[in-house]
Amino acid sequence: MNVLAISAIVFGCVFGAALLGFWLRTVVPPEHLGSDSKDLIKLGMGAIATMSALVLGLLMASAKSSYDADGQGLAERSAKVVLLDRMLAHYGPQAQEARVLLKVVIADTIERIWPKADSHPPPLGPSGSRADVLYYEIEQLAPKSDAQRGLQTQVLALTTEIAQTRLLMIGHSYGSTAGPLLVVVVFVSRSRSPALVFSRLPTQPSW
Repeated sequence: MNVLAISAIVFGCVFGAALLGFWLRTVVPPEHLGSDSKDLIKLGMGAIATMSALVLGLLMASAKSSYDADGQGLAERSAKVVLLDRMLAHYGPQAQEARVLLKVVIADTIERIWPKADSHPPPLGPSGSRADVLYYEIEQLAPKSDAQRGLQTQVLALTTEIAQTRLLMIGHSYGSTAGPLLVVVVFVSRSRSPALVFSRLPTQPSW
């Protein structure tokens, strides 16, 4: 479910709770609209507001932690990709096809993590992806010297590290906000709406 749909549902729930409060205002018996009832509702609203602040604080902390982790992962992956490309360039012309595949894999990863509105990235499968083809291409290189053999070993290790970072970033891209936490925030907001209406009612005289 996208962000706009979730926002619309939350707005509908809160607005509906406010309308419910206005309707209850007309059906509640007069003896429940005195000053004592209003003071009790205000006390409850204070407790609910405190709970809302705590929940929203945890939500913001979770979002900040996820943002920092994604930023750090992106920086590390970018540095490793540049290093991998330079190592393949030093390997020689035999690694030219692997360099081309590397650019394709990076473009595919960017499209998967930050997709465009009209794009449909392929599903992430356990095998047969372009990243696997890149790894096999590097593995099939036939080194002709000790320098190339050492470069091939380092490139394979670096490719594995980049693949791990790629999977972590794709996993973070699906969102880190827990559904139950969002439900709690909406429920608390709905609980405050009718209470806010009752707390502002004029004091009814007792007969």
